[in-house]
Formats: sequence, structure tokens, C-alpha cells
Amino acid sequence: MFGKEESVDAGSDLAKPTKQQAAWQDLELGLFVHLGMYSIQPQIMPNDYGNYYPPDKFHPDKIDTDQWMEVAKSFGAKYAVLTAKHYWGYCLWPTKVKDYEYSIKHSKWRNGKGDIVRMFVDSCHKYGIKPGIYCASRGNGHTGIEKHGHTKYGKAGTVADREAHNRMMEQMLTELWSNYGELVEIWFDGGVLPAKHGGPNIEPILDKHQPNAMVLEGSRPHNGIRWAGNERGTAPYPCWSTANDFACDGGNYKRMDPNGKIWLPGECDATLPGYGWSWGRRLPFKGYNRNPTHALMNMYLKSVGRNCNLLLNAAPNPNGLIEANELPLYTNFGKELQRCFGKSVAETSGEGDT
Repeated sequence: MFGKEESVDAGSDLAKPTKQQAAWQDLELGLFVHLGMYSIQPQIMPNDYGNYYPPDKFHPDKIDTDQWMEVAKSFGAKYAVLTAKHYWGYCLWPTKVKDYEYSIKHSKWRNGKGDIVRMFVDSCHKYGIKPGIYCASRGNGHTGIEKHGHTKYGKAGTVADREAHNRMMEQMLTELWSNYGELVEIWFDGGVLPAKHGGPNIEPILDKHQPNAMVLEGSRPHNGIRWAGNERGTAPYPCWSTANDFACDGGNYKRMDPNGKIWLPGECDATLPGYGWSWGRRLPFKGYNRNPTHALMNMYLKSVGRNCNLLLNAAPNPNGLIEANELPLYTNFGKELQRCFGKSVAETSGEGDT
């Protein structure tokens, strides 16, 4: 819990996971879903501040969140994380933040009454997948805020800019954490500035609404997760789950310590080999003989095999569907995992400490 750490074994000074951390690490595989205003143009990055499209440009008319969960099941994912708001600032739920029109509430899609976060969470529950939510807090392309409000549209931000951004984030996070049930994971891309350093006061909101959620790059260690240090789906070796501090500046993977006093397991995120984070983008593919299944197995062995979870991306198209030609990549990965690891070589059991 955030208020009081609940360890698996309190009888030793060694760092140990909370029950929530141990359960999260057993999930091993997750699906990362990148969908937003950036999905309508392949040349645009999710964190691109230089382009603006009106809210009604976003209309995923064929969206099928059940399809996303079928993809997750096809390769054995047990949790999924949705980009509810990336740095572009477009919200996939009808936020009630005053005077904030950059959300699907102001879209022509479903006459402004749609809620993709709700659809996503409902589909997760339907398929037995644990839901998680990504919400970028450091900046917002729509309001021009960057670096937690220290710059606005590339110029120095004012105290008023930072305060307005903080209050907006507190309300948005309250909506996301209180309206959709229990979440398994909360994603802060690049960290979140603690309130004592001038950031939003999110800890009371977490304590109240999501005390059991794992938090990637949050502001304190209880039920924390750290980023593995790259977007290739691989962890360094050796990769310890312990550290001596939990500074979340995007580089805390370097602070691993086998004798660390804080349990802080790692998560590796990655795109499909050759694909980008958002629809239509392509990345250089340096897989084994350009075989995507081999490349994904290599990711698995260097992420889950090195003591981390693997969060594999899916990028639905402007209609809200994962492209048909991408579906076999996930399915073949799942089949190869089952072929290699689907049957135990040996099993044993015991009682007590034996």
C-alpha cells in the first residue's frame, strides 16, 4: 500500500516486494496501446508539440477494444496499459476540466458521448486482462506546457502556468483513478514532479483511489516500478529488483544495487519489430534475419528472462483497429513462447519452508 508498505516477509532487513509488486512481476507480459490524435497522421509523434488538429478530427469509427484484448491474449499478456492522454494533450475520456476542449467530449465521434478509457477497461475485464492507464504529466502540447510547467511554448513558464498545469493534472488523474475501478498499473512517462518540488499533489489521490496500483516512475517507492532504460524491450544484465533510491528521472535503471534497501522491479517497453509507437510509423528493424518472431523471443529472453516485465506495444489505426497484417506477429510470438516454455520440465511442491 502507499500509506503503509506491506511486504511479503517482514522478518528480515533485506528489501522485499510488497504483495502487489510480487503479483505484478508474475504477470510478465503486458500490452501497451498507443492511440490518440497522433494516430491520424503517421508522420506525427505522440510527443510532437508542433502540430495541432481540431478535436473533431479524431473519430475512430470502427474501434473495437475487444480486438485489442484478443491480441493481448494471443501472446499471453495478462495486463494492458492505454495511453489515456499522451503529451499531445488529447484525452480519450470526456474530462470535465473546465475550459479544456481537447478531448473526445468535443469530438463528432459518437456525438461527443464516447469514452475510450471506459471501453478499454470493460474489455480488459471481459477478457480477464488487468487494466492500466498511462497519463503524461510533465507536459501538454495543447496548453503548451513542457517540463512540468517550467517552459510554455518553448519560453520560460510562470508560477501561474505551473499552478494551472498542476491543478489540471490533479483533476484529470482523479477522474482516471476514481471512475474506472482498480488499476494494476499507472504510467508516468519520464516521471512526475513531487509536490514538494512544485509538481501536482498526487499522493493523496493515489492513497484514496488506487492504493494497490503499481506506479512506473512515480514519486515514492511503495508499489513502484522503474523503467529498464530503453525502448527496445531489453534489460541490462545483471538486472536487480533492488535500489537505494527511487529518483524517477528516466535514468533510475542505473541505480540498481543487489544490496539495495528498496524493492523497485523493472519494466521493459518496446514496439513490434520494425514498427513505431503510433500508427503508420516504421522503425529500423535489426532482428535476427529480419524474423519478427525471433526478434520478439530475443526481447522476451532479455526482459522477462532478466527479471523484468515486457510491455509490448500495439498501435491501432485511425479507425481504432490493430491492422490485420500485424495480428500474426503477436500470435506467432505467443505460439513460440508456448513451444519453448508452455510445459514444465519438472515440478515440485512442499510445505512450510520446504
